[in-house]
Amino acid sequence: PWSKSPLYDPANARKILFRQNNEPLKIWVSSMYEIPVFSSVIWMLPLAGKKGTDWQFNRTTNPYSTNNWHADSCCHPRKEGGHLILSLVMAYCIVEEEKTMLSYNEIDTADGERDFTMDETPTMRDPLYLSPEEDDLYVRNNLKYSGVDFSDPSNGEKSWEDIIVANEGWTWYADNKEKDKYGFIADGIDGGQHIAVSLSGEQHGRVEVSYVVSYENFGVSLAWLDATIENVHKQSFCNEEANHQKKQMPQRLVAIWDSKASVPDGEQHGRVEVSYVVSYENFGVSLAWLDNSSANIHRQGFCNEEANHQKKQMPQRLVAIWDSKASVPKVELLDERLHEGETKTLHICLTPRGNDHNRKGTENKFKLLGVRVY
Repeated sequence: PWSKSPLYDPANARKILFRQNNEPLKIWVSSMYEIPVFSSVIWMLPLAGKKGTDWQFNRTTNPYSTNNWHADSCCHPRKEGGHLILSLVMAYCIVEEEKTMLSYNEIDTADGERDFTMDETPTMRDPLYLSPEEDDLYVRNNLKYSGVDFSDPSNGEKSWEDIIVANEGWTWYADNKEKDKYGFIADGIDGGQHIAVSLSGEQHGRVEVSYVVSYENFGVSLAWLDATIENVHKQSFCNEEANHQKKQMPQRLVAIWDSKASVPDGEQHGRVEVSYVVSYENFGVSLAWLDNSSANIHRQGFCNEEANHQKKQMPQRLVAIWDSKASVPKVELLDERLHEGETKTLHICLTPRGNDHNRKGTENKFKLLGVRVY
């Protein structure tokens, strides 16, 4: 019987139960942490379906019918019947909870029944985790994704050579003593090394970049998406020192709008408010930023780049520096989305090491492990 449809497969059935209907999972987690829960589904579905599915959806004869409860295809209650029933059940649950709290007597309670989180020194329950089998079932095998794994040498360069559309200064090799930990590596004090990977968007529009972070000799790269294979930030950000603290990008002040009038507008930068005029024609886009210098540090970069009135995505920093004395992989999602059906280029460039005294070692390295789109 499991072969009739993919939905009858036990693994897929379990995914549907917990991913498309979150009710069992929510109740289980709440019970695990002893969180009081009131669920409309638990009491509404038995009432709605007592006489079978035909009666369950009959709004005329069944006051508890699913159609009386739901205002849409999901679960939002109707104003007339649903909200009334919901408020009555909530009131009942609150009163019952109050009775339980007022009648609570620790003397009559077994040690395991106490709420240890309410003690003077709270005892918290160990956090839940996914077993490797659960992770494989609910996470890894439940997403359609595409991408490239530079850490896997089994297929070599043939598995990804077609999607690398530009490469200046990046080399694919294993940099450890055993020569088995591969990746695309850029290394240089002056930075500027650039690599571009062609990507197509998937269902969720997310781009995931994995790379190595280390205690010493590693640096900061920039990542962004656009429609060209050229490094548009070659003369600006890719050649600027980028320390491991996040550097503020310029914010665009767009003085263009669609109405045929000129009016004041404003934007806030934290607690700094900038007011300016927006107009239908002849007005443009300026940049604003805060720093500790009176010099225009973006004179050769953003200030000389065309800035259309659509918000332009700034490069995102990938910081391969951390405090622990070890080298480990890190996964980071890009802020910018790559929607399903779109094809764009992912650019990554290594920034110069500069004079950041907080960095350990003398090198400036970045090891790219892979890119995944889902």
